[in-house]
Amino acid sequence: MGSNSILVELLFYLSVNAYVALTFACTHYVTEANFPSNSVRPKGRLEMILQTTNNYRVSGPIGCGTRRLFDELNGGINYHVEHHIFPSVEWQNLKEISTLVEKFCEERGLPYHSYLFTDLVGGQWERLTGGGRIKNT
Repeated sequence: MGSNSILVELLFYLSVNAYVALTFACTHYVTEANFPSNSVRPKGRLEMILQTTNNYRVSGPIGCGTRRLFDELNGGINYHVEHHIFPSVEWQNLKEISTLVEKFCEERGLPYHSYLFTDLVGGQWERLTGGGRIKNT
């Protein structure tokens, strides 16, 4: 019984760590969101966040609960841009704020990166295997 519980615990920790690593990689290292070189620095904190951070989401029929469940399972970290801009805001409010931030960025010509989660995972795989980038949707 002891060896089975150790195996279950090990698989749990490996799964959680893989998910956390994938989430971090997908929110910072896959798409147009890249860390700038020393020669091309953003003008301020907001531009740095917008340039280096991605949001991710799932697609699904509105009202079926898929999106809300995804938000809850991710603790709002899928609204990663807003998480960095407003770190003290509770995660339940990040979705509403994301609409305002996206509109703000659009009006000012600032980048706002938001992707389907499956595209980010695929993009991460391509990046790891030497492939290309995905397009912002």
